[in-house]
Amino acid sequence: MSETIWTLQVLLKCIFIVVCNDMLVIFNMPVVFRKGDYHRYLAEFATGDERKKAAELSLLAYQEASNAAGNDLPPTHPIRLGRSCLQSLQST
Repeated sequence: MSETIWTLQVLLKCIFIVVCNDMLVIFNMPVVFRKGDYHRYLAEFATGDERKKAAELSLLAYQEASNAAGNDLPPTHPIRLGRSCLQSLQST
């Protein structure tokens, strides 16, 4: 029974990683505000150097989104406020 559960966990983790990577390919277009989220999701499941790399990419994507929001959106826009909140959580 425990082997079946372990197999399902590994399978779900692999599917999750594939979906996140597919979303990151889609988000490689001009400015997309969710790119940092998917890197953060990958960091939550990764270990070692992969985790560090995903966390760094997440922080960079959040900073890029924050810069874009700061340049293009008014201070009270919901997307800009959300980016600020997520970026503050990411850097803690």
